[in-house]
Amino acid sequence: MVTSGKLAAFELFFPCRSSCSLTLFHFMKRSKLVFEILRLPTDYLAVVLAAVVAYKIRPVTDLIPWVQYVFDPEQLPIFSDHLTFSFISAAFLLLIFAFNSLYIISNTRRFGRMILNIIFSVSVWLLF
Repeated sequence: MVTSGKLAAFELFFPCRSSCSLTLFHFMKRSKLVFEILRLPTDYLAVVLAAVVAYKIRPVTDLIPWVQYVFDPEQLPIFSDHLTFSFISAAFLLLIFAFNSLYIISNTRRFGRMILNIIFSVSVWLLF
């Protein structure tokens, strides 16, 4: 049964077919449901790829015109260590997103409220 527009995770994979006819499947398009399910792995991949790109462009010293700085390649950690840290920190970010109710599947979602939740979650993640 759907309560206040939210659906528990177990109802997603095991929808009740007998007595409750008001499940989320009746109200959502299949394409929207697929995008909701793919949001978690896509977010994880985006965070990890952002960390890899940040690692790769760090040695480039001429990104800002007229500003040059001395870069020592030994400042960077080993790529495998950086990748391991990226995997762990991306998982931690998604955990914070989940605690902040960003992965709840619902029919209606306020854009402004979701942006504020994302800003708050990323701020908490950066503090740790």
